[in-house]
Amino acid sequence: MSDSPHATTAVVSAKGGVGKTTTAVNLGAALAVRGHTVLVVDLDCQASASLSLGLKRHQLAPSSADVLLRSEAAGPPGGAEHDEIHGSDLHF
Repeated sequence: MSDSPHATTAVVSAKGGVGKTTTAVNLGAALAVRGHTVLVVDLDCQASASLSLGLKRHQLAPSSADVLLRSEAAGPPGGAEHDEIHGSDLHF
């Protein structure tokens, strides 16, 4: 990882069951505890990272696949203007 104030780290593997989600979520949490601003992007269709970070299934629509592949509008489900994940600084 870089000491730059803006670094990008990807956790990627085509093989399943190798710990990508666990690594990404725990790395993000560890960096956040150290005061870093962290964005975890969950592109997995199972949404395991999103669920691990406290999102509920009803908050996961549209999916990243819907937005990237089907040109659906991104934003909170149901047109809500604001949604909050309790216990975090994550706001929509």
